[in-house]
Amino acid sequence: MWLYGETSVKKTSMLDGKVKNVACIRLLAALSVVFSHSFLIAESTEDNEPLQRITGEVLGIYGVFVFFIVSGYFVTRSCLLSTSPGHYLWKRFLRIYPAYGVSLLITILLIAPLLSGLSFSDLNGISNFWPTVVRNLLIPADVLMIDGVELYQSSGDSDLGIVLNPVYWTIKIEIILYLFVLFLCAFKLLNRWVTLMLCITSTVLFSLEWYSTVPHWGLLFGMPGFFAGSFLYLFMKDKEYTMNLSVAFLVLTMIAGCLGMAPKLFPVLVAYPVIALGFTKSRDLDKPLRSIDLSYGIYVFGWPIQQSLRAICGDGMSGWSFFAMSVPPILAASAISWFLIEKPSLSLKSRFQTRAE
Repeated sequence: MWLYGETSVKKTSMLDGKVKNVACIRLLAALSVVFSHSFLIAESTEDNEPLQRITGEVLGIYGVFVFFIVSGYFVTRSCLLSTSPGHYLWKRFLRIYPAYGVSLLITILLIAPLLSGLSFSDLNGISNFWPTVVRNLLIPADVLMIDGVELYQSSGDSDLGIVLNPVYWTIKIEIILYLFVLFLCAFKLLNRWVTLMLCITSTVLFSLEWYSTVPHWGLLFGMPGFFAGSFLYLFMKDKEYTMNLSVAFLVLTMIAGCLGMAPKLFPVLVAYPVIALGFTKSRDLDKPLRSIDLSYGIYVFGWPIQQSLRAICGDGMSGWSFFAMSVPPILAASAISWFLIEKPSLSLKSRFQTRAE
């Protein structure tokens, strides 16, 4: 049996079977990213995005923070319940790569030639075309672009027309953090105190804006929320979440916002309320989402669909109207992604477990 820092694979959280609202939380987080991208793509600026005006950061950034919090919680859980390192990595691969790979190939091989006016032979003639495809299939880029490919003529000083997908950087950070959790497990360091230390240290460094001077800057962006979620799984496995503590953390979040510290302290302060909502006994927001999880499909297919709409419809739309126009095709694409790609892929999880045992 593969043992971990303070918990064996036989010991699980008392709350493991009571998740009610996590799918809804992830769905809202994904739509928040689409909302902020709507202003950026339609207006070539995020200045009119409501949260940007209020807090100095767009709503989508807070949505990404929530993704990292939930990911930290459930990736830690996944690691502790895996039968072997290979089983853990297999589950992570099935969750991330199939939909990511399809979105990457559709964006590069279908959307790029259709909207740029370049034929496939033209793309094939670009010196870095196939290296870019292969490199991104292996390791997601921070921002997906291909030399010479422009989906539409950008307005003003913006170069948005050449950006094929800018969200892949978070997937790369997720993969790094998955491997980090595996490292902690292998050396029996996946415990509440190590995760708390990582959460606090990364929060301090993030607040000091060290992310602008270190390689893989996104790590300091993702680590505070990710390890806050990880700590909560380890610390709260035998405890109940309370409404009073959730409210207290939300009040602290609002105070941080008034002090101009909301974006930097948000991942840590909101982690408890987010996970508590996932286990609330009073509401079951996931009921209509029991058989479908749209969040990841929204995340990886949202930008390419919005870029396609912008190329077809042209500029001049407001962020609000562009968001309303974007949501139906993005939801449709994410539903297709779930039923044709993600759900069939996730059904393969147990095969590796059987072989590993």
